[in-house]
Amino acid sequence: MAEKSTNETANADRVKLAAWQWHAARLAPKKYSEKQMVEHTGADGGAIKTESVVAFDASTLEPEDRDVIKQALLLALEKK
Repeated sequence: MAEKSTNETANADRVKLAAWQWHAARLAPKKYSEKQMVEHTGADGGAIKTESVVAFDASTLEPEDRDVIKQALLLALEKK
């Protein structure tokens, strides 16, 4: 279709080709859809640094609450 296009039919042919491209992208998106690439980088283009810190001051808790947390931690360790 693109090779047979003339100056008079160029706009109509462009619309037809766009419709075919849209249809092909919906029927087989892995093959015909436009690919989007998303990259995540950390500082200076390096790897993303992750940190997980969970801390609390147990001395501020009531003795009963400390016992509950202690039992939960011991139970978690047993399940490992």
